[in-house]
Amino acid sequence: MTIQTGKLDRRTKKSTKISELHRKVITNIRELRIEVGFSQAQMAAKLKMAQPTYCAIETARCDVMLGTLEKIAKVLGQPVQVLFAREPRLIP
Repeated sequence: MTIQTGKLDRRTKKSTKISELHRKVITNIRELRIEVGFSQAQMAAKLKMAQPTYCAIETARCDVMLGTLEKIAKVLGQPVQVLFAREPRLIP
């Protein structure tokens, strides 16, 4: 199953879709970040990336490499598997 993101692909001008797994991972990243008490800017600084880049990861506006997921998990104090396995709590 895929989920519409509501954004358009720049080249094709068609709406893009993300998988349930992708949605689960980015939701878990956001929820864990909030639980730890970090802002997006703080996460970006700890990951040595620009805040808009980090925001793009959390909002599914870009694909993220496994190595980046491993770095995110480390900053959050979690094994990378938690990003895939944990059931999101859907913090508003």
